[in-house]
Amino acid sequence: MSKRSSTTHWATLVRRRGLVAALGTLAAFLLPTALMGLSGLHDGRVPVNAAALTGFLFPLSFGYAVVRRDLLKVDLFVSSVASVVVTLGLATYVATAHRLADLTARWH
Repeated sequence: MSKRSSTTHWATLVRRRGLVAALGTLAAFLLPTALMGLSGLHDGRVPVNAAALTGFLFPLSFGYAVVRRDLLKVDLFVSSVASVVVTLGLATYVATAHRLADLTARWH
């Protein structure tokens, strides 16, 4: 596999991941924006009640993109956070044990 084809494949995957989130964002914010604009242009005579119906589309599409399309690579994030937490925990334990050993040595 050449470098160009693997780069093209990677770019296609990235675009597919973001497409669902982008379409959900567009659908969630386009109707309310259009209704608010029309209402403003027509001195408030256009009701904006329908704008509330699209409020669930953004979190739904973003959640779908995260879970099904691995948008944020959550598994990579969780594993790196876990390794940092374990490393910091170990360093804290060693530093605390050293400090306690130093304090008890001073008492005797």
